[in-house]
Amino acid sequence: MTAGSPRPDSSEDASARLAALERQRLADRLHNEFLQLVTGISLQAKTLEKLAARRGADAAEAAQIGKAANGLSRRMRGLVAELRGSVLEAGLRPALRELALDLAAAHGAAVRLDVRELPRAGGEAELHLYAMAREAMTIALRYREATQLSVSARTFGATLALRIGDNGLPPDDERCRVAAASSDDYLLLRARALGGSVRVSPRAGGGTSIIITASYIPGEPDQP
Repeated sequence: MTAGSPRPDSSEDASARLAALERQRLADRLHNEFLQLVTGISLQAKTLEKLAARRGADAAEAAQIGKAANGLSRRMRGLVAELRGSVLEAGLRPALRELALDLAAAHGAAVRLDVRELPRAGGEAELHLYAMAREAMTIALRYREATQLSVSARTFGATLALRIGDNGLPPDDERCRVAAASSDDYLLLRARALGGSVRVSPRAGGGTSIIITASYIPGEPDQP
């Protein structure tokens, strides 16, 4: 299934849709990641109180609370960095490495990343590509139930190809259809902002393959 073809889209309508989708994703992340973690910490704290009288139990529960708190702190720092735009200060390559580590730890998944040949880019290319990589990887882990991800990026002249493959549900599976459809729309709007395209298809051997192509001209990124 091809989600789009190389065609710039700079209309006000597309910008408004992209902004609305971005707000929805931030709301989803706050609910699905942070609020659930806070709820988990609260429940563990209550359990600790009940088990405090039992020797050794309090130590084990305290360790779980500490782990949950560390996870919350890590994700909060990531969200704040994204909102401030500082997540890309060192470039797209280290940002993708950090994203892969964070998602692997959060979902207990194996993430293989190959972005060795990825120079810095001018304009907003890095911002759009990072957002697309984060979206595709998150959807694969949360909704397609993937346990393995492979992410690679290659430049061909002034074009970059970003590939994300997973071993989860296929793209047309009913269990992830609604989330996948919204995600595809988001990816397409981002890609079109760079004159690019998105192709989503079943992966050989099972899972989903996403190939994103976009204009990627080496140079210094725009300053916020």
